[in-house]
Amino acid sequence: MVNTVTMRSEHREIERMVEQLDEHRLMRDCATILQSFDQLVEPMALFRSHSCKEEAILYTFMDKSLQSRRREGTFVAFPGL
Repeated sequence: MVNTVTMRSEHREIERMVEQLDEHRLMRDCATILQSFDQLVEPMALFRSHSCKEEAILYTFMDKSLQSRRREGTFVAFPGL
């Protein structure tokens, strides 16, 4: 089971990857770019994996929490929801 500590760790990893990609976006030498990465990763694979975890964990938690609050009458829905 994945927890929020793991999710936050992945957020930091994604942030580092985005920073690294941003630093290299104007470089023209592919060999230099590849050598500068600590490890070769596939950004989209990481993003997809992380997104699936968020859907499974956070969205489920939010749905349950909001349903409970609706039953209690403590949740006011935004127009259109």
